[in-house]
Amino acid sequence: MRKSGRDVAGITQRSIRDKPIRVHVPDQRLSLEAASLKCKYRGRISLVDAYILALSKENKCRLITTDPLLKEINLVPTTLISVPKVATRKKR
Repeated sequence: MRKSGRDVAGITQRSIRDKPIRVHVPDQRLSLEAASLKCKYRGRISLVDAYILALSKENKCRLITTDPLLKEINLVPTTLISVPKVATRKKR
């Protein structure tokens, strides 16, 4: 049985909803660090990736990602995970 994107999103949401996830509002210090990283890795990372790296660095935590570039940058301890491909419907 193939799963649609909506099915996968529902499974993912159910698997993380009870996890200890915190929402972090960026402050000026974090924004400046993210901006610095964005400039340093210009053309290689997005602003979102820069914030993710800055937040991981600030909190001294391991980054878990599917993006091999963030592991390659090696700014923080990083675990690269793979995500299984979801079967897609062929367009007719």
